[in-house]
Amino acid sequence: MSNSANIPTLFEAFSFNADVLAKNRSGILTGAQVKRVQQYQQVRGCGQRAAAIALGVTAVAFFAIAMLLDAPGIETARPFLIGFSGGFGGLFLLALARDYLAGRDLAQGRISVMEGSVQTWSKEIKTPDRRLGTAYFFKIGRKTYQLETAQQMAALQENQPYRIYFVKNGRVPIILSVKEI
Repeated sequence: MSNSANIPTLFEAFSFNADVLAKNRSGILTGAQVKRVQQYQQVRGCGQRAAAIALGVTAVAFFAIAMLLDAPGIETARPFLIGFSGGFGGLFLLALARDYLAGRDLAQGRISVMEGSVQTWSKEIKTPDRRLGTAYFFKIGRKTYQLETAQQMAALQENQPYRIYFVKNGRVPIILSVKEI
């Protein structure tokens, strides 16, 4: 059963209103949401590209060493170096394919929908040396996602069914609007 008293809390926590919800229902992003998605694209792209470039450069470096190095005992190490190079090359291709497939919805600003009863929790993130902060999570069905703020987690009521409009972005979806069902 829907709790209409929670609607203003959802509006505030997820930065949307009734007009935005109606547009998202129709598969349309607002201007502000397009800018937000573009910011995520830029941030996501930088780290992904750097990792893919590092794997590619490592593969080429090992291959060059294997083929060009002329030192005593290189003949016995050459198959290992070429195999290592091939492994990094394979990881490079997998990273490119994964990045392409995972980033399609983000790149196109495609709105997805998930619905069901929500379970929420938080977890302290720390290293052995220091506390880094708190991560906020929610689960619908078997899928677990991360929320951006404590305010968002507080706005979602435990075991309440919701319909969530979002753009896929790995474990931290870009939540556009939320409707109690």
